[in-house]
Amino acid sequence: MNFTKYLVSDLYGPEMWMVFLLIWLFIVGSQSATMTSQLQMEANAILKSGWWNTSDAYFNISNLCKWDDIACNKDGSIIEINKDSSTMSEIHFATLNLSVFHNLEILYVVGIGLQGTIPKEIGLLSNLTDLYLLNNSLVGEIPPSIGNLRQLEFLEISYNNLQGSIPHELGFIKNLTILDLSNNRIKGEIPSSLGNLKQLEWLDLSHNRINGNLPISITNLTHLEYLNISHNFITGSLPSNFEKLTKLQVLILNNNYIGGAFPISLTNLSHLETLDISHNLLHGTLPSKMLPSTYYETSIDLSNNLISGEIPSHLGQFGNLNLSTNNLTGVFPQSLCNVYIVDVSYNCLKGSIPSCINFLYTQLRNENQCRNTKQQKSSNNKINHYVFIVLPILIILIFSFSLLMCFNLRHSSIKKKHTHTTTSTKNGDLFCIWNYDGKIAHDDIIKATEDFDIRYCIGTGAYGSVYKAQLPCGKVVAIKKLHRYEAEVPAFDESFRNEVKILSEIS
Repeated sequence: MNFTKYLVSDLYGPEMWMVFLLIWLFIVGSQSATMTSQLQMEANAILKSGWWNTSDAYFNISNLCKWDDIACNKDGSIIEINKDSSTMSEIHFATLNLSVFHNLEILYVVGIGLQGTIPKEIGLLSNLTDLYLLNNSLVGEIPPSIGNLRQLEFLEISYNNLQGSIPHELGFIKNLTILDLSNNRIKGEIPSSLGNLKQLEWLDLSHNRINGNLPISITNLTHLEYLNISHNFITGSLPSNFEKLTKLQVLILNNNYIGGAFPISLTNLSHLETLDISHNLLHGTLPSKMLPSTYYETSIDLSNNLISGEIPSHLGQFGNLNLSTNNLTGVFPQSLCNVYIVDVSYNCLKGSIPSCINFLYTQLRNENQCRNTKQQKSSNNKINHYVFIVLPILIILIFSFSLLMCFNLRHSSIKKKHTHTTTSTKNGDLFCIWNYDGKIAHDDIIKATEDFDIRYCIGTGAYGSVYKAQLPCGKVVAIKKLHRYEAEVPAFDESFRNEVKILSEIS
């Protein structure tokens, strides 16, 4: 027992505490050295990026945590880069070494003309929560590595020149609440993996070149409040279970090729304030009970479709209802009185107009509009679709054909000119004034006289010299050449021309 007591006492004696202290100091020192190295790498990345004007007299890299566009944590490591203005003429994304910013949480680079592609190293920013790259000049594809940003909540890359398709890896970012890829040149189909973004509240894919059907998985986004996929090439019918999107307030799908009947499930979305499915290929009839809204801010636009049948007799209190340019029939229902702004023009409605309608904000033109709208609109939409596809191909073919024709014409012209030169030189009649080619004759003369060498001069007159020359055709001729000075005097020039005229009239 006494031995054990002394042993325990030794273990916790002064020497052991000294060892613990040394270990602790070593760990703290290592962490400090690591942090110093981290801060140095971040500072070097800022210096070498070209994103900041290092020639500015006020530029001080040691004070970067106090810059307006950079924020740091308590250790001095960068957690936010916020650039929405720049004095630099060109800024390229690739010049910023993203791999060193391990603690970066916010990257906000908006409207500075950022160029190049989005580096795949973006996926190394594991702490990133906000990524805003909108209104720049980015090109290329969205890198799949962006799916590694599992902490990301806001992703906006709108108003750029991005191409390629939407990477399905975006479906891995489960915390995402805002996704905006609008106003780019993105093509391909919407990946079904986006249905995994259960926290998503805002989805904007408008003004791109996206095709295919709307994936059924999109109705899994039960927190969605804003959905805009307008101005694309979406085809097929709308999913039938839109009623799952109970929080949806804005649904914009205009200017696509969506067909099928108007989905009845949309009438169950009680929070919907804006619905725009205009300029599509919807057909069939409107549901008998259409969106029982009580909000005067509500706007519904189903214009420029193929909808037929009658206007429902039960309408909610809308601020705006546009059913123009369809194939609606029947009478003007009393339910239109519930709508502040109405447009039912260019349909086949008839009968008396309810006196309660606000004529100041109403479009009711229907006379002479009854026609086969379905056939005409379907044909027009198909033509527009084909024009978009065929026109670029046709332009390329015409351009290529034009280049080929220009090449052939130029080749033929050169060949013809060469043939004409040879023929004129060998067989041309130099003394046939109206037919000879002056340039060919001049070239032959220069060659025959060796550029008017004195050896060929046989006489000199008041304003010119005469040379003897044997042309390639074998003829020996006398050539009169004005002196340089006399050639510039109008009187000598006129006298010379008279002499030529007289000689040409002598047999």
